[in-house]
Amino acid sequence: MIVNFFGGPGDGKSLSSDGLGYQLGVRQIRSAKVPEYVKTLAWQATPLIEALGQSGIELDDLAVLKPAALQKIRRHFVSSHEFRDQNLIFAKQKELLDAVVGKVSVAIMECPLLMCLAYNRAHDAQNSSGHYDTSWADMVLKQEMVTYESKLPVVNILLRRTHPFQQGGRVHNEAQSAHVRRVLEETLRDVGRNPIVIDTHIDIDRELCGIVTDALAMVASERDGVIRGDITDWLAQNRAVKLRQLF
Repeated sequence: MIVNFFGGPGDGKSLSSDGLGYQLGVRQIRSAKVPEYVKTLAWQATPLIEALGQSGIELDDLAVLKPAALQKIRRHFVSSHEFRDQNLIFAKQKELLDAVVGKVSVAIMECPLLMCLAYNRAHDAQNSSGHYDTSWADMVLKQEMVTYESKLPVVNILLRRTHPFQQGGRVHNEAQSAHVRRVLEETLRDVGRNPIVIDTHIDIDRELCGIVTDALAMVASERDGVIRGDITDWLAQNRAVKLRQLF
């Protein structure tokens, strides 16, 4: 089973996925967290981003620096282009998922493949091009849905942050995070994904574990054959404790 955590930057996807992994582990359910590839890039660039943020300079403003200064920055930090290259990020994220699928009962996606589509749209909107790259959207959906959802049951969860935003290790500030979240929710609606919506709280790991263990039990109890694909609606409608969804 794949559990996809959706949310904007800083909404708690990393902490929630860690907590879910722990709760599953103590119950002897094998799981693996698939890390967010771009977060590694963000941590590498954190000192630069913090310095720029304090001065009010955005990453895109690096182009005004002298060539020598740019070369020095490139030697030590990741360029803004790499953060926005969703083709690269999608490929890297897919490699990380490939490494665990079939080896554990639950693959926990801190950055679902569909997030690449949302980020691509968010960056496109920020660049004021006025349109979405539909060929990129088709490619993402085809690879995610056909390659993975045809083989495994998938549960989609959308986190809503109730805790203060933390800037460290991120390339987005709070306003940009809110923009990404809006585009993400629009994207989920566009592609017909209706995730379970959960507000972050101190015991979210236990709540998430209850949902996932119920999903595993419901899938295992089905007598009509193996359940595959997006089972979020089915889970929300048939679970004893009802679940709130996006729409």
